[in-house]
Amino acid sequence: MRKRPFSAYAHYLLRDAAGADAGQIRDGVYRGRDFQVTPLTPWDGVVRSVDVDPPELFQRSNRVGVILGIRLVFNSGEVVRLVPLPRGDDQHRAPRIEDADQFRALLTAQELAEDAGDVDRATGIGQRLDLAAFYECPRCHNDITGREACALCQGDGFVWEGIEESSS
Repeated sequence: MRKRPFSAYAHYLLRDAAGADAGQIRDGVYRGRDFQVTPLTPWDGVVRSVDVDPPELFQRSNRVGVILGIRLVFNSGEVVRLVPLPRGDDQHRAPRIEDADQFRALLTAQELAEDAGDVDRATGIGQRLDLAAFYECPRCHNDITGREACALCQGDGFVWEGIEESSS
């Protein structure tokens, strides 16, 4: 299960402080509010998030912002909010888990695979969990001793990627 709300495999609308459209990020590709597609510019930028924490937004080779939780903070100081959208069905990819019950079932399957010593299966399930629309609860951090009393995740140990809260 991933530790942060941003997922490179998700689709996000970007909203400025007034709630107006500020663009989108789809599968790690950024397009600003005024983006115009041309044969030479299919996007405004890309989010680099593999082995980088926090994820960074690049335009060409220049870092122009960073994703902190569910906020994109530009180097200019502008801040926009990431609003997750359902990705929907894509026949070219495995479906993204966007249902909490399916996510719980996959967590259980991973635990059973680990208990049985099936490392390959547990790793494969872990990859699907990382792509899902949920991440580790930022309040209890899925710790067994604090999870049951956690009001944010209500004992699940995970929350939907549109929820952000600093640990208390």
